[in-house]
This record gives sequence, structure tokens and C-alpha cells, in this order.
Amino acid sequence: MQRLVIAGLLLTAGCAAVAAPFDVVNSLRLAGCGAEVAAARVTRVARLDEVARRIARGDGLATALEGAGYRAASSTFMRLGGVRSDASVEAMLRGHHCERISQPAYREGGMAQRGDDIWIVLAAPFAPPARKDAARIGARVLELVNAARGEARRCGDSALPAVAPLAAASLLDVASLTYAQELARLDRFDHVGLDGSTAAMRVGRTGYAWRLVGENLAAGPTTAEEVVAGWLASPGHCRNLMDERFTQMGIGFAVEQASESGVYWVQTFAAPR
Repeated sequence: MQRLVIAGLLLTAGCAAVAAPFDVVNSLRLAGCGAEVAAARVTRVARLDEVARRIARGDGLATALEGAGYRAASSTFMRLGGVRSDASVEAMLRGHHCERISQPAYREGGMAQRGDDIWIVLAAPFAPPARKDAARIGARVLELVNAARGEARRCGDSALPAVAPLAAASLLDVASLTYAQELARLDRFDHVGLDGSTAAMRVGRTGYAWRLVGENLAAGPTTAEEVVAGWLASPGHCRNLMDERFTQMGIGFAVEQASESGVYWVQTFAAPR
């Protein structure tokens, strides 16, 4: 999972009273604030208020998020110093922070104020895929994979032709899910299982009779689109995905909030005997 952490600038201004700086953020998002497309309002949440208070006390962003018990897919904060009116808040945000506050992914926020200093935190909340949606997500991954296989593409230095689509295989789903659960439970990321097993061994344990097996892993993506895009952007994973020798595929994901990456994916390719 990619975590975006950006430190804030300390700016100064002065004047009357600050009434609603968080409303200023939303007004700028709705107006576009220099972006081509306006962003939706962010919702102020208590945990991000706590994050802002912790930052005001000297914590770094990552430490503050952890201390407040808020898991973010990405986040940022801004410190505005010496502000005394909403007009000055708007001028500082518009002049120095439009790119940050206009990010559509940021859907929640928080704020803390101490004297004339204001800390504003914005975050994209961690939104893992739901287990109940596994069948739909698996079908979507297969759809995206087959769309990719249907076009010639370059995987690193390899120029690969379009190849035939893959078929879903329930036993490969079982192998994928079982290993994804192990990775999530143990917070590991390795093609070799804790017991020394390989992808081929894990497939064999399901009763699937194989003649060729391949495996892709991912940690962090929360959607089918994101995980497939990541595999296509990685030469080795892309070559697996485009390998014409594979005819079937399985997919599994597991979520563990306490782990480093949060979501673990296993994609298993095979050709049966």
C-alpha cells in the first residue's frame, strides 16, 4: 500500500477572527481551487481532529495517525501560522495548498487550533475490499486480466503478443485465498510460505493436477483495478499475466487491519495436466 505523507508549510498572516477554517477548505474544493475538476466536500471526523491535535503537540503525521487509531490510504497536513480571519485562511490555502486540498481521494479531514496557529489534516480512509464481495471482485480481476491479455503489450524489455483469455478455476481460487490469508495473518510478503511451500506445492495441496504454475502477489491495493494495474506496471508480474502457457487463473485477497499493508492479494496461474 502506498502511503502519501506530506509535511506542511508554516505561513503567517493577521486580522480579525477565524470562524470556520474547515468550511474554507470545502469551499475551495467545491470551487476547484486551481484544479480542472472540483472535488467533493470532505467530512470532518473526530479521529482526524485528534490527529491534528497530536501534530500540534509535535508528533509526525504517521505517528499521529497511529496514535489516533486512524488508518489512511494516503494523507497530508497543512500548518497555517498567525491566521486571524477566514479570508487569510483562504488566501494561504489558495496560494500554497490548492494541489493538496483538491485531491479527490481525500474524503475525510480534521483540524486543530492553538492561538493563531491552525493545523488541517486531510486523508483518504483505508477502504479494504469486503469478503462478501469476493466473488464479484474475483470476476472483475479475471475480466481485467483477460482484457490485458487480449492486447499486445510491453512488459519491461519484453514485447509480448496478445494471448488467449484465462478461465477461472475454483481450486486455484482456494490456493490463492489460503495463501493470502497466511500472508495477512503473519504480515509477510514472500512467495515461499512459512512452511517452505512454493506456489506449486500450495496448488497441489488443493488436488489440482498441474503441469505449470505461476504466482503474482500484491500488498496494499484495495480494488481489482488497482491490483491489476500494479501487476501490469511490474515487468515480472506482467510477463506472468501475459504468459500464453497459462490457461487458468485463481485469485484471493485477505484483509488484516493490524498488518503493515492492510490487504494482501494472491493471483495463481496454471495449466492443468
